[in-house]
This record gives sequence, C-alpha cells and structure tokens, in this order.
Amino acid sequence: DRCVRANPMPNLGFVRGSKEKAPSQTGRIEGVASTEYIIDGNKNKDTKLTVKSNDLISIEFKYALNESLPKSASQKSTNPEVVKALGIRQVVNVKGPAGVGYISAVFAAQQKGKTQLSFEVRHTDEFKITCDVEVK
Repeated sequence: DRCVRANPMPNLGFVRGSKEKAPSQTGRIEGVASTEYIIDGNKNKDTKLTVKSNDLISIEFKYALNESLPKSASQKSTNPEVVKALGIRQVVNVKGPAGVGYISAVFAAQQKGKTQLSFEVRHTDEFKITCDVEVK
C-alpha cells in the first residue's frame, strides 16, 4: 500500500525549513489557481507574508513521535474577513525521518487587507507562532 498526501494546492511558496522563496514565485504558473505558503514554525516564530486572494498559508510545527504528542493546538486570525482559519490538521510522516509528526494550522486568504495569524501549540513547552499577512 502507498500513502499519498492528498493536497490539491501545490507547495510553491516557501520551501519547507527555509526562508528563501521558491523560484516559481517570480510569476504565476499557467493552470495553477493559487499558492500554498508553508511556514516552518520550529524555525520561524514571527513571519511576514504578502499573498494574493485564494492563497493558502500553513503554519507547521514538527515534533518527534518518541516524545509526548502535543496536548493542544489553536489558531486565530485577527481579521477573518481578510484571512480565514480553515482548521488544524495532523500529518504523520511514514516515509523519511522515522517518527516525525507535523501539526499545521491552515488559513485561506479571502480579500485585500492586513491581518495577523497565530498558531499556539502546547507540547513539552508552549509555542506561539505569529505571521503578519497582507493580501493584495
């Protein structure tokens, strides 16, 4: 059996674990409706993004499965009309590094404006990751 991560939006924004923009961000790709930005919350506690309407923003927190699982997670947008919170999802990576899990807060850009996104995870400590977003 194969395990496939179903994701209708390609990961064209930020390369996981890096602050560098992917080369495709210099222009849109024909046939691609939106971009998903993935923020590595373990490395980037405060981030600033400029996105377009319909783009997705995922703030990820990575943890080792041999430790305790996160106790709780919550997400918030200070202006839900601009960027709406879509929910929190957990991904367990069955390939790659053994015993790695991700918990992600997913947001969708709705209309022009500014907002601040936050993702709080209670694990062995409490982590708060924020992202200032401008939708153009």
